[in-house]
Amino acid sequence: AGRVIRLTSENGSHTTFRYDVLDRLIQETGFDGRTPRYPHDLTGKLIRSEDEGLVTHWHYDEADRLTHRTVKGETAERWRYDERGWLTDISHI
Repeated sequence: AGRVIRLTSENGSHTTFRYDVLDRLIQETGFDGRTPRYPHDLTGKLIRSEDEGLVTHWHYDEADRLTHRTVKGETAERWRYDERGWLTDISHI
């Protein structure tokens, strides 16, 4: 389905990628052995990412637009949209 399942760097190290049955990235395994995971909700939206105990939550509005990302319960980034729904700003907090 055109998915990247393995990347090889110039030094020969590998990163592999796993997908669910709907072709959404759910896990990667880096050359260093780290295995970030990417759970999705029932509608397919990324809701959380987990990497070595660090959990990031992704939040959406009623139009399914990404609104903010929290790390350790604190807002880390915020996305804003105009009245047409176009992205106008990304703030790194």
